[in-house]
Amino acid sequence: MLNRLLVTFRKITDMMRTALILLLTILITDLRAQTERVTLTSLNSEYIEYAPSISADGTKMVFQSNRNGDYQLYESIKNEEGKWSEPTLLQGKINDYGDSTDLIGGPSLSYDGNFIFFFASYNGGLGVEDIYYSEREGDLWGTPQNIGAPISSKQYEGFPSISSDGNSLYFMRLNKNLEKQSSCYTLMVSHKDADGNWQEPYALPEKINQGCEKFPKIMPDNETFIFSSIRENTLEGSFDLFQVRHLGNNEWTEPLWLNYANTASHDYFASVSSVAENIYLNTKGAGNYDLYSYYIPEHLRPKKVINVKGVVTNLKATPLSANLKVYNQEKNKLIANLPSNHTDGSFTLVLPEGTYQLEVVSAGYYPKEEELVISMPKIYGPVHKDIQLTPYTGKGIVRATNVRTQEKLTPDKISVLNLADSSEIVTEGNSFDVKYNKRYQITISKEGFADQLATLGVNDVSIDTHWIDVNMVPEKPKVIFQPKDKDSKRTIPISLMIKQIGSKKVLFRGKTPGDTTLTLDFGKKYSVYALSKNYLFLKETLDLSDVNSYQKIDHEVLLQFIQPGAKLTLDEVLFPSNSSELEKSSYDELAAVYKFLKYNRTLVVEIAAHTDHVGSLSDNLALSNARAQSVVDFLVSKGADSTRLVAKGYGEVEPISSNHHAEGRAQNRRVEFRVLKVK
Repeated sequence: MLNRLLVTFRKITDMMRTALILLLTILITDLRAQTERVTLTSLNSEYIEYAPSISADGTKMVFQSNRNGDYQLYESIKNEEGKWSEPTLLQGKINDYGDSTDLIGGPSLSYDGNFIFFFASYNGGLGVEDIYYSEREGDLWGTPQNIGAPISSKQYEGFPSISSDGNSLYFMRLNKNLEKQSSCYTLMVSHKDADGNWQEPYALPEKINQGCEKFPKIMPDNETFIFSSIRENTLEGSFDLFQVRHLGNNEWTEPLWLNYANTASHDYFASVSSVAENIYLNTKGAGNYDLYSYYIPEHLRPKKVINVKGVVTNLKATPLSANLKVYNQEKNKLIANLPSNHTDGSFTLVLPEGTYQLEVVSAGYYPKEEELVISMPKIYGPVHKDIQLTPYTGKGIVRATNVRTQEKLTPDKISVLNLADSSEIVTEGNSFDVKYNKRYQITISKEGFADQLATLGVNDVSIDTHWIDVNMVPEKPKVIFQPKDKDSKRTIPISLMIKQIGSKKVLFRGKTPGDTTLTLDFGKKYSVYALSKNYLFLKETLDLSDVNSYQKIDHEVLLQFIQPGAKLTLDEVLFPSNSSELEKSSYDELAAVYKFLKYNRTLVVEIAAHTDHVGSLSDNLALSNARAQSVVDFLVSKGADSTRLVAKGYGEVEPISSNHHAEGRAQNRRVEFRVLKVK
């Protein structure tokens, strides 16, 4: 360009030559001015201004100053004309936390403007000075929070610098090997894991940490890193600024001495916005440390990145606290992981040109994923990208099953309570609407089944339908025993005994003038014994083997009025094979027979015993006679009148079933109770 200007210069007239000389002088003067130091007069005072940190869009700066006595944190806003406002104290709790003896400083404004990281000596910390952060709450700053281990430790940690993607924190830790040189530190970095937890910090490589370093600053491109160091080539043994670029995997370029910005004094705290044209820093002025800026030579500038700014809201435009994750196009590498501000939903993503996958998640809302194509605008400025999330709407659906039969049931009623406030939720059939992060108590009712309680916690927006599977336990069947005269069907008073077959337990024994309701078990068989004066003793089996759900069962206990010839088979009176000795299991039924005889003292009864056809006719007759006599003897031993009892064996001559199969022969082997006479 200069050669072409000189050629033109020789060809024009003397008058034009003078004008061009004047123009060249102006251009050269302007080029020199671009690398000259600019004093930020509106920010500086007669006191110390320290540690400038600028937002990604370059419109806000925070720094520390002792202009009011103790060190405090201040902010200044750049207007559209490029002028910085009068600094004001950061409002909220950040400057008022702790007591007057606490030191606070080294602010690092996150590039999205939503967090400030700093160091402080608050009581209760892990070391002398720890790293803290505060979140923006509208125009205020929230209560400082210790970042905690493993970053904060028993050692000194200070002057943090947060990366634009929110995943790395650089800071300095006291260099144990140079304890006598209290101004020398080791530069450290910690990275977040996939769950957002800070991992164990490690020292940056030796080409950066040569023994006496300070004040690390990572630039918005997340590659350019500037720090202060005392080295052989530094001016007059002072701290100068050095710049490296991150190559990945903890590999860095060789440190470059920033000759355009270094002075004979200490030079600290480089801070650059996304536009990457000016660097803001600290150096000693005429009096104390002040804030300055330089125009960055083109070849030394951090990569220019783009600020993607927006607000996360719901469909009603209410701001939301959300987590924004940016992945590469293949979605196999996380590029950025940042929250939106919890008060106004704002966010800033600092990204180079490219195509990305954006994932936005907020509690209680469906996650949103979309492609994000970022290109450099013709006129540099932020790219706006607002995000709306749809609130989560799920359903709870009750599925009820009979626990005994696995039959599907339709509940009669479903009651749902929101456990947070005990409010009742409207149901539609067996379903109801649910909200995220809520817990519900569900009561399921159905006639004949015990009410069941279930709880539902909704904490996964990827599930729209929440099935509540409930095993309904049926109430046991209720049997209404209705004692009646067999012929007239009129109700009669009885003595009733109920026994579960196969068990010695008597479930009921007592006198009842009419209906008696008992709750019995599923799938069982019961012996029913009934006595009433002038009625034949009743013994029958109640079979509930096929009952698997609640039922009300009307069971008529029909007693036959006593008449000569009436008979009853005593099914539970048993003998061993080819023996007349009573099995002990026979005693309960015979006790009922004895009780019947006591009720009806005017009766003469026959105890008739029968056999099958196995064996000779004479042997079977003798065996049956002996068995009949054993029954009579038992009854007499209990107190029965022997004159009212007749023992008779019939052998095999009166079968009631076929003797050609085992079941028939078992039925033929029996003892019967027959009324011979009513006195």
